[in-house]
Amino acid sequence: MKEVEIMEPSQIPYVWHEVKPMVDEALVHSNGELLSTDLLSDLLAGGLVLLLGKQDDEICSSLIAEYQEHPRKKSIYIIAWTTKNRRGFDDWADLLEDKLISIAKELECDFLETQCRKGLAKKIRTQYGWTHEYSVITKPITYNNGKEIIEERLN
Repeated sequence: MKEVEIMEPSQIPYVWHEVKPMVDEALVHSNGELLSTDLLSDLLAGGLVLLLGKQDDEICSSLIAEYQEHPRKKSIYIIAWTTKNRRGFDDWADLLEDKLISIAKELECDFLETQCRKGLAKKIRTQYGWTHEYSVITKPITYNNGKEIIEERLN
């Protein structure tokens, strides 16, 4: 039987060894602004929520999200949404999304949002009814080596 469980911060250390590899795999597609250790700290402090998709007590999927309060609206921001071995997203998407929507309604949120790679954006837009509101584009900042930066600042 498939189920989605909201993990209490006190429970997370007992499952993190299974969740961490999935989260690390998802974060490969980010800009490196977060590591799984950063997320673990925030999860243990209660600043983030961890949802687990389980089948027969086996962890098959995880979702890490954050409640955000903006001046005019509230949202749930999905930081990482992943499956074991990068398979079975469609098997868990509806269940995880339903649980996240129920949390969002309890918190009186206006929307869910996430940043994701282009292929996943197309999938969740066409198959799960999300809308493409805006794009995030990035440009890395390059620096000289540290010694040259210090010399430039001193001059």
